[in-house]
Amino acid sequence: MAAENTTPPFTVEAAPGTDIWRKPGHNVWSIPAGHTTSGPLKSFLSVRATFSADWAHLYDQSGVLLVPRKASDPAAPDSKWVKTGIELYDGRPHLSTVTCDRYADWGLYPLPTPSDGSEVKSVTIEVFRDGGAKGKNAWVHYLELDGEGNVKKRVPLRKICWIFADEDEGDWVLDVGPLAARTDKNATEALKVEFTEFNVQWSQ
Repeated sequence: MAAENTTPPFTVEAAPGTDIWRKPGHNVWSIPAGHTTSGPLKSFLSVRATFSADWAHLYDQSGVLLVPRKASDPAAPDSKWVKTGIELYDGRPHLSTVTCDRYADWGLYPLPTPSDGSEVKSVTIEVFRDGGAKGKNAWVHYLELDGEGNVKKRVPLRKICWIFADEDEGDWVLDVGPLAARTDKNATEALKVEFTEFNVQWSQ
């Protein structure tokens, strides 16, 4: 098993008016790039990220972005992707996952209050490969950590069944990187997302 770190801590800044979204008649890909690692799609095992931000504007987003694409395709990847983490909606941060296999679909989950009643200061998300005789898929989990970084509780958010469908055909690779977006064009400041953990694991 091989693990790759993108040297956290690091900060990603998203200017006002940035987003990644795709539906009939609307396709936008304007998020900041960087701190991305790539490998064969069939070798991906997991990514775990811990991050924090001041989510203040509607649809402020931060987390993890996964983009399966063909290495031989020079076009910008925008038709297949997964973004998951935090998104501000209805005045408060939610756990959010959007998957796009041609067009995007979006799911929200209330951000749980820690079992000790404390305020959520950072969020940890894990996306990992799963499956066996009944097929392969990816799971998205929210992780509640203790003071030493150990997992106290796992909350399953999304099961993604299409992402590995083509991994044995052609030259499919996976780009894995941090997500930051601030869709509000009227915002006066960038969204700053601090990542204290960003660990991607690949099989050898």
